Amino acid sequence: MNLENIFKNVIKIDFLYGILIITFSFFTESEVTYVDSDAPWAMIDTFGILAIILVIVYLVNLYFLYKFKPI
Repeated sequence: MNLENIFKNVIKIDFLYGILIITFSFFTESEVTYVDSDAPWAMIDTFGILAIILVIVYLVNLYFLYKFKPI
């Protein structure tokens, strides 16, 4: 089997695994606690924004790896 095909299949599996994890994370139950202060929510919002940025960068990285053409 061609090494390039194996590499592309691994990237596809990694992408599908990431989608699967994100999908199942929406269906998990979590206990919500209410806090009077706004500081913890601001920190959670900051982590959420950073997580979204990292996911976008990771997906772009996977795309570039999939379209990789050696010199």
